Amino acid sequence: MDLFFWCRLAYLILGGILLFIACGEMITDFKWGRKLNIPLIALLVVAFLTHTTGVLLRWYISGHAPWANAYESMVCTSWMLVGCGLLFARRFPILPALAGLLGGIMLFVAGLNHLNPEITPLVPVLQSYWLMSHVAVIMIGYVFFALCALTGLFNLILMSLLTTANQLRLRFRIRELTLLNEMAMILGLFFMTAGTFLGAIWANVSWGRYWGWDPKETWALISIVVYALVLHLRFVPLLKGKTDWCFNLLSVVSILSVLMTWFGVNYYLSGLHSYGKTEGSGEGLWIWGIGLCVVLALAILARKRFRQDS
Repeated sequence: MDLFFWCRLAYLILGGILLFIACGEMITDFKWGRKLNIPLIALLVVAFLTHTTGVLLRWYISGHAPWANAYESMVCTSWMLVGCGLLFARRFPILPALAGLLGGIMLFVAGLNHLNPEITPLVPVLQSYWLMSHVAVIMIGYVFFALCALTGLFNLILMSLLTTANQLRLRFRIRELTLLNEMAMILGLFFMTAGTFLGAIWANVSWGRYWGWDPKETWALISIVVYALVLHLRFVPLLKGKTDWCFNLLSVVSILSVLMTWFGVNYYLSGLHSYGKTEGSGEGLWIWGIGLCVVLALAILARKRFRQDS
């Protein structure tokens, strides 16, 4: 049936169209935007239900929660992401567009050759009810951090488009999305911290110790500290007047710590969590480097426009 392929296609197309409409509504008076949104959101819901069917079928066939390896975690995280975007679509119309696009990209990455979609028996340490709780809570944290990165990137784009004519409209949207970004980060930090504590309990059950500075554990702690620091930026006196710009930029850059925790540890380090090792050798590292350079260039332009129109 190849359900995830069709979901990927639908997410990318519908997310792109919804993002175009959302940008049109924010920058100009695009009167037909809301009328077009209704059928597009309905189609996105159909794609999400198809995605849900695929996840449930995989759960039934495998006999365990379908997030035991890299492929399954990508599929389920994209499912949670799109579901979260649809859940808050009424309050924040931009969310389904951003979530749909990123959900489609994640399914595309999951479909690449270096991720094995085969359903295999669980290794003994994963044959535990903690797989259901610990991994699920951590993945919810990843979803909210992904929303932070998307919202922050979109805000940087809006800042770079500021002009004298549209600054009143765009500044309101930027502030609104910054508040959404902050709320998502608080939730992501909560779930990430809770999931790490649950992982410590599971580690004690499996290995006889709560914390052992395993690479996965260490990078989970680093991610928690990174996002806690970003959340407290508004209390730094030196950043007065730059808080919104700096917060949105760092919400994008901080996702690198999550990516390192999620995949990078499996590529470049070894430890007790290597049973979830991703196949391949991380040739795409240069892609992340280019992406970071593009984000920094966009941030410089955004800061210049944001300061000029203040």
